[in-house]
Amino acid sequence: MKYQILTAAILAAISVGAMANEKAIESGSELAQVKGCVGCHGMDGIGIGPTFPNLAGQHSTYLVEQLRHYRSGYRNNAIMAGQAVNLTDSEIFDLASFYANQPLR
Repeated sequence: MKYQILTAAILAAISVGAMANEKAIESGSELAQVKGCVGCHGMDGIGIGPTFPNLAGQHSTYLVEQLRHYRSGYRNNAIMAGQAVNLTDSEIFDLASFYANQPLR
């Protein structure tokens, strides 16, 4: 009986986590368009030219860290600093989730 309850609890937690991740990805998709990310990194996470990095399939933790570095000024890039300066932590997480879930080509 204990194992059945524990199994049910674990499955419920996984389900809730998956739904939260789907919402983050959907929100990130909208943000990528609204915030202008697609102008350089494309909707599919593939940079539009050789100077724009591909974001598709990158680890979300890496993307979160880099966006926070741009926002704080720790990482210096005039274009990205201007893009990241007004992003909230939630928006950064959602954008990272979206691009991390784009398939590699």
